[in-house]
Amino acid sequence: MPGFAGIISLNGASIDEGRLRQFIRKHPGNQPVILERLPEDSPHIFFTSITEDLSFPTHPFSKVSSQGTSIFFFGEVFNEEFKGNPVSDLLLEAFNIEGIDLFSRLNGSFIAILYHAETDVLQILNNRSASLPIYILQTEEIFAFSCRIYPLIDLIPSSPKLCTAAVSNFLSNGYCLNGLTLIEGIRALPPGNV
Repeated sequence: MPGFAGIISLNGASIDEGRLRQFIRKHPGNQPVILERLPEDSPHIFFTSITEDLSFPTHPFSKVSSQGTSIFFFGEVFNEEFKGNPVSDLLLEAFNIEGIDLFSRLNGSFIAILYHAETDVLQILNNRSASLPIYILQTEEIFAFSCRIYPLIDLIPSSPKLCTAAVSNFLSNGYCLNGLTLIEGIRALPPGNV
C-alpha cells in the first residue's frame, strides 16, 4: 500500500536514524528512501513517502511550502478546480483561504501531511473513505505512522498484544470498528479525520 511513514519524537530526544531507516525498510519497494525532516534540520520529525504497489508510472507525491506552512500530499483529488500539476500548489492556495476545512470538501483518494513551522504542529489527514490507510502508534517517546501495520509492530515498547475488542469486531462484522486494529496500541486514522 502506498502512502506515508514516519516517526516523531515526543520527548525532545533525537530520533535514531538507524532505527528510522530500519522502520522504513520494512515497507517493501521503497528504494531509495528520501527522508523529509521538519523543520529541515530537525532531528525530531522524519517521514518519507512509500511508493510500493503503484500501478501507474507517475509518482502521486508532491510537496509545497509557503509562509511557514508545508503540505505533503499523496494521492489524487477529483474536484475540478484542482486539476493540474502539481496539486499541492493548488491545495496550498486554497488552504491559505479556507484553512483545514478545505480537506473536508475534497473528493479523491489521498493522504496529506500539514506542517506549521510557527507552531511546530504536524497534522495528518485522510479522505472521507480512508481509501489510503494510515496507521498510528503513540508511546511516551514517539508518535509513528505508516501505511502498513507491520512496520509499527517493532516500535511497540513491549511485546505486541492482540486487541480483543478488535478481534470481536472482526469476528462479528468482518472488519474492525472505531479505528481499532488487531494489534493493541496501533490504531487506524478514521476516514475524513485529522
